[in-house]
Amino acid sequence: MGMQNSESKKAVLQKAVEIKPINAHIIPAMKQHMLLKAYSISTIKTYMYEMRQFLGILSNNAADNLQNEQLKRYLVYVQEDIVSILKSTGNLNKQFLLKKNRITNSSLIILWFSD
Repeated sequence: MGMQNSESKKAVLQKAVEIKPINAHIIPAMKQHMLLKAYSISTIKTYMYEMRQFLGILSNNAADNLQNEQLKRYLVYVQEDIVSILKSTGNLNKQFLLKKNRITNSSLIILWFSD
């Protein structure tokens, strides 16, 4: 039963976002980079999830051609999304951690594309 639940979660995460072929090369490159830097499996999963969300939003726009202004707009989008979540929930401790973690993870996207 535990295995089925784990498989269900994995399927939901993979199914949640469609990455267009123009950006498909980013996921394996980023994963390889993090493995070579000896990131933990948990960190890799978290960052990969965040990158998939970002690439899904980009749709057919090439991530390799992004400008700094576009990346900043994405961070603003993430912050606004978090604020709306925070307003709709009641647990302040969870809210703070959610906001902090999501912004930190999204910042990794900025670093990835600024090299």
